[in-house]
Amino acid sequence: MANDTQDKASQCQSDVTSETPVETIKVDVVYASQDRQLRRELVVDQSTTVLAAVRKSGLLNDFPELEVDTLKLGIYGKVVPADTQLQNNDRVEIYRQLKIDAKQARRQRAKKH
Repeated sequence: MANDTQDKASQCQSDVTSETPVETIKVDVVYASQDRQLRRELVVDQSTTVLAAVRKSGLLNDFPELEVDTLKLGIYGKVVPADTQLQNNDRVEIYRQLKIDAKQARRQRAKKH
């Protein structure tokens, strides 16, 4: 009987210790509107995607003009797909939609001169 209790206790203990710990990483999520800039530091699971980090950051709530379906996202200035898996110390950037194409803006400035 004592062995049964001991076996059950050791099994419970091994069940707890056999769980694989989730590795975490640190990332920043940043967005700059015309009026303000926000940066959120997050600790997320190693398997977190760019879009998941944006959602977790809360920036979508702070900037209601941002629509998940049309977000343009990047890591350190390079545009990436929303399902890109993050690495430790990545900086996720949410890019604003351009009001006017850069080439078109240059043409308009050139016409004025």
